[in-house]
Amino acid sequence: MIHVARTRYVVGFIVASAVAVVLIRLLGCGAGGCGPVAGAGDGGADLANRAPQFSIAGHTARPISPGVTVPLNLRFTNRNGFIVTATRLRVALWKVIAPRANAAHRCTVRDFAVGQAPSTVKIRLAAHRTTSLRRLHLKLAAWPHVTMLDRRVNQNGCKGAFVRLRYTAAGTRTSR
Repeated sequence: MIHVARTRYVVGFIVASAVAVVLIRLLGCGAGGCGPVAGAGDGGADLANRAPQFSIAGHTARPISPGVTVPLNLRFTNRNGFIVTATRLRVALWKVIAPRANAAHRCTVRDFAVGQAPSTVKIRLAAHRTTSLRRLHLKLAAWPHVTMLDRRVNQNGCKGAFVRLRYTAAGTRTSR
């Protein structure tokens, strides 16, 4: 399990987008299965040129291993004194850090795939509140997800690896 405080990365401000980086730790997958996977990240947005921000953090709902797809339960924190609606949520593979990988047992972003939340998903962020996809009762099928592809090659290089993801979402100030 990764401690959230140790996996935070401040990415900076991007106009009309919240950007976050998440780390997913892939624990050794063997006869006993895989261990837990978790991650977190921060981002910011420039809404109405006032530079308020909201953050996105997340974790998987269950362990990951070759051939397994896991949903990402994202949490959104609105630090502003007004409602923000987050739309156009996107998840992108960024980087894999695989300490056990070598020339014979590689582990790269090609070992993973992400699935996006539907483009129709709108996340209402109450002022000074944190909410998650789970708390919003969003159907699991509408959550973004990550898959470790079963490439039919030895993927032992991915044991203990970290997968970094980037989250982006457009944010707009909402009156009610």
